[in-house]
Amino acid sequence: MTDFAIIPAHLAVKAMRDNGYKNMAYALAELIDNSIQAGATQVEVLLAERYELVTEREKRRIYQIAVIDNGSGMNAEVLRMALQFGNGTRLDANKRDGMGRFGMGLPSASVSQCRRVEVWSWQGDITKAHYTYLDLDDIEHRRTSEVPIPKHSSVPTMWLKRTEQVGNSGTLVVWSNIDRATWKTSGSIIKNSELLVGRMYRHFIADKTVKIRMASFHVEADTRGRVNDVYHKDFQYINTFIHPNDPLHLIPYHTLPAPWNREPLFKEFGEPLVIAVEDMHGAEHQVWVRTTIARDEIRADALPGATEYGKHVAKNVGISIVRAGRELDMDEGQVIQHDPVERWWGMEIQFPPALDEVFGVTNNKQAAVILREVLNHKDVSGKDGSVFESEEHEHLLPVLKAVRNTLSKVRRTLAQQTKGHRTSDTVVTPASTQFATTAINTRVNDGSESASDKTLRTTNDAQRVEQNVDVLVRSGTPQPDAVQIAHEIVRQGLRAHITSDFLDSSALFSVRDVGGVLHVTLNRNHPAYDVLFVMLDESRANPYPEVERLRRTKIALEMLFFSWARMEDESRYDARLEDQLRRTREAWGTMARDFLATLKER
Repeated sequence: MTDFAIIPAHLAVKAMRDNGYKNMAYALAELIDNSIQAGATQVEVLLAERYELVTEREKRRIYQIAVIDNGSGMNAEVLRMALQFGNGTRLDANKRDGMGRFGMGLPSASVSQCRRVEVWSWQGDITKAHYTYLDLDDIEHRRTSEVPIPKHSSVPTMWLKRTEQVGNSGTLVVWSNIDRATWKTSGSIIKNSELLVGRMYRHFIADKTVKIRMASFHVEADTRGRVNDVYHKDFQYINTFIHPNDPLHLIPYHTLPAPWNREPLFKEFGEPLVIAVEDMHGAEHQVWVRTTIARDEIRADALPGATEYGKHVAKNVGISIVRAGRELDMDEGQVIQHDPVERWWGMEIQFPPALDEVFGVTNNKQAAVILREVLNHKDVSGKDGSVFESEEHEHLLPVLKAVRNTLSKVRRTLAQQTKGHRTSDTVVTPASTQFATTAINTRVNDGSESASDKTLRTTNDAQRVEQNVDVLVRSGTPQPDAVQIAHEIVRQGLRAHITSDFLDSSALFSVRDVGGVLHVTLNRNHPAYDVLFVMLDESRANPYPEVERLRRTKIALEMLFFSWARMEDESRYDARLEDQLRRTREAWGTMARDFLATLKER
């Protein structure tokens, strides 16, 4: 008989298998979500492993995986509904008081990893638990198109022997015929899941709301083909409770050496920001942005990145996106990937389920896609903030501004942590600023006029010192050094100064007229800063010998010219822009010729 269902079950389930779970840990998280939502105080992930013949050799392979909890359990109707795709008890938009909502978690997560999922759930007598299942073979061969009616069944002894806490109510989910496992053995599953699961549920674990246990054991088939839990002398049994893995590093991590296994590595950076964000119906909800920064003594180590705690924090770099207390994603879009200093800050954005549509929460709860698009938006200019093509992004503009403003301050503070104070009473003026001053004065004498020339004539020495101190301090220079540098700029009559800062821009540098002094600020967010200036800075530790540093710098300079060439090439369909870029290139070439000429005169 021809199937005229809008979505034929045997085809839909095949599509559901490719639903985008990043790995098995994220799929297991869906089941853990359900347990926590059901009020469980303990959730256990039990992994049964056995030896299988693989390419004529016996190898250990994961056989079945179970998630068992002591939550409220389900009656027959709710259990059957729980295994339907897109159905559930928390689909009502007015019932968003927890992690659940989409009605996709249990079946979707399960079929992403295995071909058969079985569920036992009880509310009282565990020997009469309600039992049903989904079997992909049955669905694909059209032997069934409905979730089987639940029947009474005892929870299998194999799992009861391995659990540490069985309640008067609870649920057991078992995955069999695991054919899409990211990791093939129980040891690799636990090893790769521990940090991630600990980070996802850190708030619940730290608050002692729930315990999450992972344990492995060995099984063998008897002569009748029945699988039994048996001891195996060569099997490495694992039994561990998941510890909170806090990307803000305010919760000490248990495996770090003392004292950092009991003291926080980071400290709060200012007060948490509370931002009012409107949902799709105009109602306001609170979004929390919390930021931390490494403690001063952490950064005082000669090579902090090579320490055990340095390696640990490097595994949690980015902005943690948290919904209803559970982490969805660790977004790395704001991280300067080429800068190892980025590991020394942490940020968390918390929002309630009522803002799911505004944040763009995906069905598998692995990302907030609209927030990600907003955070990674390149341009935040415009006084009214109207910089996004889509109106749906405008709701999150206050969050974006808060994140970027905070990160700018954090990066300046991190730069100051290791900058220290000068021990010398004198300030060494960079040779480039003296050459630039000569070039500027030459152009002034030749009759050219600029905005900074006018500023110089209309400000006195005290004003110039004050203005330069302000700019230097905001770029991360310690106050005593800033005062000394500003006095030296005015005393020598310098017309240029160069520094570096973290700029909220894709530009290589910024230019500002400060009391007649051209302040050029190199953008430490830009890769050019590392491949040019840091590479040639002899005061910094550098793994490359001098010849290699020069070679790399030469390549980087050539890449800058190539990038300009490509920019001109892409503008050729816009005659006005093409002409503007050509004129700018020629004008800068002329100015560069005059400035570089001062080097020949010395």
